[in-house]
Amino acid sequence: LYANSTRIGDTVAGRHNEAAAGGGGIYAQDSTIEFNGRVYNNRAATQGGGIVAMSSAITLTNTSVGGTDEHQANDVTGGIFGAGLYLSDTHALLSNTVVASNTFSSGAGWGGGIVAWDGSVVTLTEGSRIENHHAPNVGWFGGAGAGLLVYSSTVTLDNSQVLSNTADIYGGGIYMVE
Repeated sequence: LYANSTRIGDTVAGRHNEAAAGGGGIYAQDSTIEFNGRVYNNRAATQGGGIVAMSSAITLTNTSVGGTDEHQANDVTGGIFGAGLYLSDTHALLSNTVVASNTFSSGAGWGGGIVAWDGSVVTLTEGSRIENHHAPNVGWFGGAGAGLLVYSSTVTLDNSQVLSNTADIYGGGIYMVE
């Protein structure tokens, strides 16, 4: 997929994309994505309210995933992983990209901004930010890695910020586990 100045979703209530499983905005498996634009106001039941990428290569340049205005957050409605992006065994480059204010209406969550899972290699550069996420805890579910959850993966932050994220238990900014 090559997309330039593209919107996936809309800021108008009820004009969202929705997936019964993962990837409310985009679901990519064994794929290549080059994207410039906005991914917002999308919903997924299990993971990746904005984007799910499995065994893929993605480049997000000058992109917003979620946002702080009304009807901009991507949302996970029933699951617990990656309200903004869920990446598994994926190479991802985010350049001048903002991942902001994605939510878990499911009540519990890990990795509100980004989940880098199972061998993913993620690089944020050129002023990219992960901000304004909450990782809620319900019972023993969720509550960690509000900005970024890193599981058996590699993440490089170069001239980037992880800020204003809140976890109910561990890793408001970043939670890492092998």
